[in-house]
Amino acid sequence: MVEKPALSKSEMEIARLLWEIGPATVREIHAELCKNRQADFATIQTFLRRIESKGYATSKLEGRTRI
Repeated sequence: MVEKPALSKSEMEIARLLWEIGPATVREIHAELCKNRQADFATIQTFLRRIESKGYATSKLEGRTRI
């Protein structure tokens, strides 16, 4: 079995939040994360793409929204 690349500290924070919430949009993750600290929407979007590219999450399109 091929090992997945490790997640950075920030990617891990976003991944844990995603796994707690379940299927969610970038906007939902951003809103939840901003309850505790400031975060840029585009940065969270980038982290989610990286998490998906490393194989820790998947996404699907529903209309124009990626979940």
